[in-house]
Amino acid sequence: MSLIKRELIEICRRGESAIKSLGELRHKYSILQKQYNGSNQLTEDALHKVAELISLSQTLTNERDDAIQSRENAENELSQLQLVIDKLTEESGQRTREEIDKIEKKANENIENLLSELHHIEKERCQLAIQLEFHKTNNLGHHINDINSECKSALNANTSPGDLKPDCQLDTFKKRAIHAESLCDELKLRLETECNNKEKLVASKRMEIEQLNEKNKFLAERFEYTELQRQKKENHYNKQSEVLFNSELQLNSLKQQLEAVQKSAQVQITSIKQSMKMQEVEYKLKIETLEKVNKLTDENWRNLLNKQQILTSQWRKEAEELANQLEEQTSAFKTEIEKYRRK
Repeated sequence: MSLIKRELIEICRRGESAIKSLGELRHKYSILQKQYNGSNQLTEDALHKVAELISLSQTLTNERDDAIQSRENAENELSQLQLVIDKLTEESGQRTREEIDKIEKKANENIENLLSELHHIEKERCQLAIQLEFHKTNNLGHHINDINSECKSALNANTSPGDLKPDCQLDTFKKRAIHAESLCDELKLRLETECNNKEKLVASKRMEIEQLNEKNKFLAERFEYTELQRQKKENHYNKQSEVLFNSELQLNSLKQQLEAVQKSAQVQITSIKQSMKMQEVEYKLKIETLEKVNKLTDENWRNLLNKQQILTSQWRKEAEELANQLEEQTSAFKTEIEKYRRK
């Protein structure tokens, strides 16, 4: 009996230890499951963050490409504007200089010709005036007397006044002087007109030069504005490049963290699987052992019950025999007591 009790106590102790170990293993499994779920959540968060960073990187890359294209377009536009400005400046300056030079040359030639002609006419007029004055002062009296005498003789002889040579020369000189005066006035008028035309042409060319200068100023302002916009776009491009660089660094860091988390999670999962396999093997062994122990215990209990039943039946028989003996002894005592009473 004591051996069976000790076996039962040992079996109960082993069962309680197995139940306790099973609880501890379940608790450890729940902790590992939580860690595994946390690792999965961390992995999902990291993947989500990586996806966001990839999207941000793609957006920044597109913006950088747009900024590069805008900068190239601005640079091309600036170069074209600079070429147009240089070409217009060169063409306008060269054309204006050539036209002004041509106008000045032509005007100077006209003025020189007019001055030469005026000088010649003035010289001729002076000569005619001198000759006229000479004829008036020195030969006037003599010619008058000769003319009077000739006139008288002509009147008397019915001669024509066309034969009066000095008078004809005087008229010729007067006519030539008058013609020279008129030519001189005409040349002065032409000279004045030519000077006015020259001033008008120079003024008109100055206006064209001012207009070209205004156009060049407008183009220069546009060039400055385009250059400012290009600088702004370049600054924006530099900022976007810096943000993209930082994002790439952050993305690489997150990728490394993700790889580390995945490796750690894989290691933990592998360790958990190995531990679970070992625990499963251990549990199977314990369960098999418990089943064997239970089988042995059942057999022992059956044997014990059989022994108890046999003992009980023996006790019953012995009790019945003792009871019968007691009844017999009691009846014998009663008989003897009655005998003593009767005596």
